[in-house]
Amino acid sequence: MDRLRRDGALPELGRVARGGAVAEDSRCLDQRARRARDVLGALVGAGDRRRGELQALLDAVQAGSEALADSQERLQAIFDNAGAGIGVAWENAKFIFVNDRWSNMFGFSSEELSEMTIWELCPADDNKIIHENFDSMADGLLDSFQVENRFLNKDGSTFWGTASAKAIRREDGTLENVILIISDITLLKTTEADLIRANQLLVTQLEEIAILRDRLREQAIRDPLTNLYNRRFMEETLTLEIHRARRANSTVSLVMMDIDHFKSVNDQFGHRAGDFVLESLGQMLLANTRKSDVACRYGGEEFLIVLPGSSLEDAARRAEHFRLNFEAIRISGKDRSTNATMSIGVACFPDHGEDGEQVLNRADEALYQAKAAGRNCVVIYQPK
Repeated sequence: MDRLRRDGALPELGRVARGGAVAEDSRCLDQRARRARDVLGALVGAGDRRRGELQALLDAVQAGSEALADSQERLQAIFDNAGAGIGVAWENAKFIFVNDRWSNMFGFSSEELSEMTIWELCPADDNKIIHENFDSMADGLLDSFQVENRFLNKDGSTFWGTASAKAIRREDGTLENVILIISDITLLKTTEADLIRANQLLVTQLEEIAILRDRLREQAIRDPLTNLYNRRFMEETLTLEIHRARRANSTVSLVMMDIDHFKSVNDQFGHRAGDFVLESLGQMLLANTRKSDVACRYGGEEFLIVLPGSSLEDAARRAEHFRLNFEAIRISGKDRSTNATMSIGVACFPDHGEDGEQVLNRADEALYQAKAAGRNCVVIYQPK
């Protein structure tokens, strides 16, 4: 070793060793540099990709913002130009915002409405329904309601509107907002009221027409002096009653009456006395006949009673009752009074005829038999 030091060999070996170490270090640095360049290149590439992704995201956000702004503009345009008033209220019923139609309907500005509740927009005597429904919505009992109500304009005038309300609730179910839509239905209500009045007027007119029709019918089928049915009505009724009796195997009796010597009553006491006799007979017959009976003035001083369901014997008994009641009526003149009498003939379907005309003829024949028998009596038809 000493020799190597003397010969200078040891320093040379040191230099060689150091040279090898330097070469090794240089190679390591080159490798590290290459790895650094690779990492840097990867980072630069990743940065470029991320910048591209960020740019795409920014572009998408911008497009979304523009679309949202466009949608908001459209929604705002729809909101402002809606035909109905639209408002959004807090849970305390005060308004957050309203559209232009709402402000125009009520005459209040948005700022004024923000300090008002929905029931303050109703007349004091007409806000109970909306108030109760809103309270029920706040209590969770209702999610929506619709009512027709009168509403109050700022100038004090009122209008009719349909109010629709929808609850917007928080996750815990408590009320957060209420969406309100009000449509003015004043014209509809006015038209409806006009129609009701017109209908009531029409009903009244129809009732008056019905009364007039009945009155005219009564006038057409009744004798004005005696208030008994006239001959035309009797003939129509007799035909119907005969058909009904034939189907039911029943009877229809006829009582034909004629006032005795009626002309002499007019001659001795005057026509007013004659009218009194006719009126009195009419009143007596109306008072002594059933609803099913048909009492008529057959013509002049002749009268006829149609008795549906009455037998011949029953009809004869009732005819005698008519005769006695009429005979009891007194006729007074200036210096005297008297009474009138009548002759009566009785016939019955089906005993005396197959139809109304035949039975009517038999009753008329019986009447003349009563006159021939001395008048003021009742005769049941007997074939000659």
